Amino acid sequence: MNLEAIMKILKVNSFNFREQILNSERLVLVEFGAEWCPPCKRQRPVLEEIAEEYKEKIIVGILDVGESPEIAEEYSVINVPQILVFKKGERVSTLSGFQPKSKLISVISNLT
Repeated sequence: MNLEAIMKILKVNSFNFREQILNSERLVLVEFGAEWCPPCKRQRPVLEEIAEEYKEKIIVGILDVGESPEIAEEYSVINVPQILVFKKGERVSTLSGFQPKSKLISVISNLT
């Protein structure tokens, strides 16, 4: 990840999840993933592009399930990557496995 991309993707954890995700007025995409996960690594550049292109409309976050297992458990995340989409604090979509950019854009378009 380049520095600019890091600034556009929010690192989510147990300490900031409620404030940054559940209390957000914007649509939020959160990838539940792990550093050891090859599909998660493939997903990151796609998330970087989405974060850049939709920076005025949505928030993109990444949560490491190893660092925040209680959040993963709360949302029944068993496999990674899994992308959860929140709107006004409510989960409105769940996408399992690697997601192409076109699929994420479709979800964003339907929910914004």
